Amino acid sequence: MQIITQVCIEYDFSDVDTSLENDIFALGTFPVQYDNKKYEVISNDYDRSMIFLLYFYSAMIKDTKYEYEKEWRYIHQVPVEEANFNQKIKFKPIKSIRYGENCLSEHVAKLKEICKKKKIKLIKVSKHLEEKEIL
Repeated sequence: MQIITQVCIEYDFSDVDTSLENDIFALGTFPVQYDNKKYEVISNDYDRSMIFLLYFYSAMIKDTKYEYEKEWRYIHQVPVEEANFNQKIKFKPIKSIRYGENCLSEHVAKLKEICKKKKIKLIKVSKHLEEKEIL
C-alpha cells in the first residue's frame, strides 16, 4: 500500500450535532491541541482506562509550529474486544482537498481525477501557506 503525504481533507461540519449519541463521527472528532511540552510516562503500572487516556492525549497533541493547521482528528473510542472492524462510519461531505508543494505528481494527478469526478474543490498550498484553487 502506498501512502500519500502532503494532503489535507476538509469536511463540511456545518450540520454536526454533537448531542446525537448515535452520530459516531461527530462524537469521535476532536480538535488537536498544540503544545511544546514534552510528557514522560514513568510507570507501566496503569490500569486500562489510564492507558486509553494516555493514548488519546498523545494522539491529540502536536507541536505549536503546526497550529496554523487547525486540525481535527477522528478517534474511534471502542475497546478492541468490542470493535466491529466492518462497521461503516458515515463521514461528513468533503468540502475540499488541499495538497502541498511536495506532494508527488502521480498523487496530484490521482487527486485531480477524484476531485473532478466527485466535484470536490482541489487546492494547492505553498510552503508560505498561499492557496491556489486548481479545480
